[in-house]
Amino acid sequence: MLKKISITQVRSGTIVYVKKNWLKTPFLYNRVKVESSSDINSLREFEEYLYVKFDKNEIKNIQKSISFLKIVFDDIYKSNLIINKNLVLAVNNMVSLVLNNSGIEDHVREALQQQSTLFQRSVRLLTLSTAFGKEIGLTQKNLKLLAKTAFLLDIGLLKMQHIVKSETSSTSALRAELNTHCDIAAKQLQESNFENCVIKAVLSHHENLDGSGYPQGLRGNDIPLFARILRILNIYEAITGYRPNRIKADQQYAVNKIAAMSQDGKLDQKLVEKFCSFLRIYPPDTYVMDHIKQVHKVITPLSRDTVSTINLSTKLIDRLFVYEIRSFHIEKPVLLRARC
Repeated sequence: MLKKISITQVRSGTIVYVKKNWLKTPFLYNRVKVESSSDINSLREFEEYLYVKFDKNEIKNIQKSISFLKIVFDDIYKSNLIINKNLVLAVNNMVSLVLNNSGIEDHVREALQQQSTLFQRSVRLLTLSTAFGKEIGLTQKNLKLLAKTAFLLDIGLLKMQHIVKSETSSTSALRAELNTHCDIAAKQLQESNFENCVIKAVLSHHENLDGSGYPQGLRGNDIPLFARILRILNIYEAITGYRPNRIKADQQYAVNKIAAMSQDGKLDQKLVEKFCSFLRIYPPDTYVMDHIKQVHKVITPLSRDTVSTINLSTKLIDRLFVYEIRSFHIEKPVLLRARC
């Protein structure tokens, strides 16, 4: 079974099928293994013909993995104790599926449609953290720990469904109660003898680098790496995912919001830069360096494939293909040059 795929979902290691007469393409075979950004550039011309292979067993495996996660999730709701062994098996199974299957996100989204909002959110964070963790080069051990932490991030909200579903959850009293979910989850994980790094990340995933977050008002590197990563992913998912009391927004709006928070000193700037490059979505008024080391200022996004930019060498307005971007920076171009 072949599934159509966008060029924006193609990454190094992806195996794609170009459903076009091979004589009319630069590829020796219809089956192409992507090994570099130049391969992606070559495939761009044939985006409407790109597919990835999904067989029925892989789709069944996704559904089975989600069912296993749901059993674990329901057990967490019913009991204050979490069986780490069962959780690890369920999470690691989904991690393997994400790492080995490009385009899995659509199948996961379809399989989650009938599930509760909080469970959907937990699984989406798990899959997103896995893909991003791979992008930034986490070891297999840390990647699995990050994915497990992402899935557990909001278990403190399980007993607060009356607030989560409420359209008035922005009132100060309800907001104060909601803000206790970090402490509740951390205590629950501590009682279940979870790894210290997981407990700390769950406790700290609403902390900001400038000390304005909660529950402890931590600053800078006092906030664990997993928490800094998941703070970004959590904001992105909250904006782009469905919430009963919030309008779903598009990816560009989410990226612009995250970049603004980074400029305000609330989010880890290096991680935000890596996340924007991972999504291949760049906020206006930020700076990119192309493959020939020229610096451009982003004017506006045109699509997931291109952005409108000002070339700072020539001052000319041009379009830049996102796969040609070598590095990205949120602040001034002089800093970009210094870092590259």
